[in-house]
Amino acid sequence: MQNLELKSKCADLAAAGRLAAALGAQRQWRRQQIDTYFKVATGKLKLREEEGQTAELIAYNRTAQPDAKISDYDIYAIDDPLHFKQMLGGVLHVLVVVKKQRELYLWENVRIHLDSVENLGRFLELEAVLDATNDVVVSRQRIHALMHHFQIKDDDLMSVGYFELLKEQIENVA
Repeated sequence: MQNLELKSKCADLAAAGRLAAALGAQRQWRRQQIDTYFKVATGKLKLREEEGQTAELIAYNRTAQPDAKISDYDIYAIDDPLHFKQMLGGVLHVLVVVKKQRELYLWENVRIHLDSVENLGRFLELEAVLDATNDVVVSRQRIHALMHHFQIKDDDLMSVGYFELLKEQIENVA
């Protein structure tokens, strides 16, 4: 599976939520998410846990650049995340744990994530799911239209994800 993803800083998540609603985006939910990242040879591997939801093991590859970037990913449902996390942690080193409050809106094929990330701050993420109907060209146009709608400036764009930002913090403390 593939998506096209862009992440930016966001000074005011409530205002971003109002802008999403004004656009006609449909609010889906607000949840606490915990992503545990494991050390792997290539790409990223994380276990995502959400209260009241089936956990997911997500493997993905994504380039580091500020503009919208393509991610290749696979998702596998995990019924017993506590045991699974202990098992994986025993053979693969846990690198980083990302804790965030996420609010999700949907517009066209784009997921609008409003994230408050523990120890990092507030972010807006645009994630266009790619498929036969919504290719990379159409999805990139939609993301750029949303960048304009949310008034995202080039200085606000993030070239890396929460994993890299938290990993850097941990390395700077050590």
